[in-house]
Amino acid sequence: MVSAFTRRRSRVFGQFESGLFTGVILRSFLKHEWKPGKLLGGVHRVLRDDGIIFVRVPNYAFLNRKVRGGQWCGFRYPDYVNYFTPYALFRMAGDSGFHMDLLNALKITIDDNIKSVLTKRTSAN
Repeated sequence: MVSAFTRRRSRVFGQFESGLFTGVILRSFLKHEWKPGKLLGGVHRVLRDDGIIFVRVPNYAFLNRKVRGGQWCGFRYPDYVNYFTPYALFRMAGDSGFHMDLLNALKITIDDNIKSVLTKRTSAN
């Protein structure tokens, strides 16, 4: 059931024309997606060149996660299938054609969430 649902979700962007959306909100979503890079690729296609994506995911590099270990409240298997560090999210965004700006960069080590904005990569960024 989970894999069938996920396959449908990954293909959802195929029904929309390229450049249709000005913004996408992925708040507490990518942690549930089996193929988050593929999903970002679909978003890249349907997002306008000047569009933005807001992403919020649990911060696996969070200091409290390191202290609490396996008792960290962010571990919720099988509901959460992905865990991201800021660097992992940055790499996945870049591999999908996006530039990533952290919204909480100054407190990232003590914030249990990564909050970022993704924009399509251009020569300026």
